[in-house]
Amino acid sequence: MRLVHLVLLGTGMLGPVTIATNAANRTSGFSARLTLPNGDTQLVKLEGVGCTVSICSRTHVKGHARSASLGAFAFDAIRKIESAPQNRVSLLMKDGSRQAMSLVPDFRVLYFWTESGEPEKLDLSVVKSLDFMDRQ
Repeated sequence: MRLVHLVLLGTGMLGPVTIATNAANRTSGFSARLTLPNGDTQLVKLEGVGCTVSICSRTHVKGHARSASLGAFAFDAIRKIESAPQNRVSLLMKDGSRQAMSLVPDFRVLYFWTESGEPEKLDLSVVKSLDFMDRQ
């Protein structure tokens, strides 16, 4: 296992990224197309979501849905995450339904690997969309 430490600068980037890696299994296995507000896109391998310090989950995202209670939404059930006003996101589920969700601190930062193999993290509030690709 090796530790990767990278300092990122720019809008929405959240400082140093340190992700423990294991060459055989370093991602959650979810590939996605990340679209930024300016329209730039990139293919990424999702590592997980968490706070600005560390990954909290490699399998799901949590947030406040319609009720005040905290709900969990599995990545493998989500087709697309889209930004929405006021610190919210809209989840397009694979079954065709939509779910609005308020972001919570422990599940608002995406951790991912870029196409060039660099680790990055980005706050979901500055992501236009994250389109999950079908697993091969």
